[in-house]
Amino acid sequence: MSDFNDFENFNNFVKNGGSYTENTSSSDNSSRSDSSYYRDYGYSRDNSSYSDNNSYYSGGGSSYSGGSAGNSGDGYSGQGYASYGTNYDDYNSAAVKMSFEDTAGTMTERSFYVTIYGLLLWGFAINYLIVQNFTDYFVYMDYRALIIGYFVLCLAGMFVSRHRNPVICFIGYNMIVLPVGALVSVVLAYSNPLIVQHALLGTGLITIGMMAISFAFPYSFLSLGKTLSITLLVTIVVELALSFLGIYSTMIDYLVVGIFALYIGYDMNKAQLAERNLRGAVGVAVQLYLDIINIFLRLIRILGRRK
Repeated sequence: MSDFNDFENFNNFVKNGGSYTENTSSSDNSSRSDSSYYRDYGYSRDNSSYSDNNSYYSGGGSSYSGGSAGNSGDGYSGQGYASYGTNYDDYNSAAVKMSFEDTAGTMTERSFYVTIYGLLLWGFAINYLIVQNFTDYFVYMDYRALIIGYFVLCLAGMFVSRHRNPVICFIGYNMIVLPVGALVSVVLAYSNPLIVQHALLGTGLITIGMMAISFAFPYSFLSLGKTLSITLLVTIVVELALSFLGIYSTMIDYLVVGIFALYIGYDMNKAQLAERNLRGAVGVAVQLYLDIINIFLRLIRILGRRK
């Protein structure tokens, strides 16, 4: 199994590099984490169109300010505002148009989570089909070509899955699912079926448990974002260094399982503040998919070493 350490390190790297962060500031410069506020008024946490430093609609910016960029005594005039219209009605129309575009395709909370779970099931179903039908092909494929293809497709998929078009987002998601399926097929080819069953059971219990905790304690994991990213990055570096020395530690595997278990809670908390549309659902599904796959692969390694 040591031959596939690079695969798992790449998988961890993709997850760490693909972590998404959002700006939690609203237009009135007050910190609001209420998901209904963002959803109902079109304020998305990764969209800066309504932030205080933006030139469209800000208290401290240049477009909507009487003193900073406008002529004295005229709150809605000046160079900054003139670029978007010559009267307040033009400005208001532009703001309404932007808000409408950002909230297009908004889902209910229930349909949003159903879509996330459906995307996860889609990814795992594709992985199952790859394992059942293409394992021999990937097992005998050139190792270097498999590594390069996996690395390139996963990183490209992370980039494409962030596109504003939901169809393109879904394509990006599949660009991650396919190479991960190739990786899983190779790992399972060298794994005991009983170990695979136990790893599946363990992964399921961890996933369901962390999701339940995240719903029971909303926003409880949000403060862990930077800590998890730094810890994962350091773990990857240490593991790579040890692998060059021919040292493989089970403790690192346990640590990685713990990190990605916390990432499930973190990403589920993020989902409660994400845009309620297909693009937001794909973004959450990508992160959860990588969390779950990494836990599964590490449990296989842990159980395999015990055997």
